[in-house]
Amino acid sequence: WDDSPIVARGYALKQAYPNPFNPSTTISYEVGRTGNATLEIFNLRGELIRTLAEGWHFNGRHQVAWDGKDNSGFSVSSGVYIYMLRAEDVENKLTTSVSGKMILGR
Repeated sequence: WDDSPIVARGYALKQAYPNPFNPSTTISYEVGRTGNATLEIFNLRGELIRTLAEGWHFNGRHQVAWDGKDNSGFSVSSGVYIYMLRAEDVENKLTTSVSGKMILGR
């Protein structure tokens, strides 16, 4: 684990590693409370590129790899991408979002 996570209300998003990357990178994140969570990739226009994880997550650490492909299985172009973790805290009726940047170099 990197020593500098992006943290919000008990949820942490680690810097993608490696970054910059080619052909793939790993994103590690921590869910503070058991519940629904989504990890998605967006381009700089805010368009959804890929959903990497979606659904029920137990609290704790998780990680997922991104292979530089979109939801249709096509390779995306080189550039900067945003990865975003959104998680529901059902008990407190809150939604938390944290995000980071990564660079794909082809």
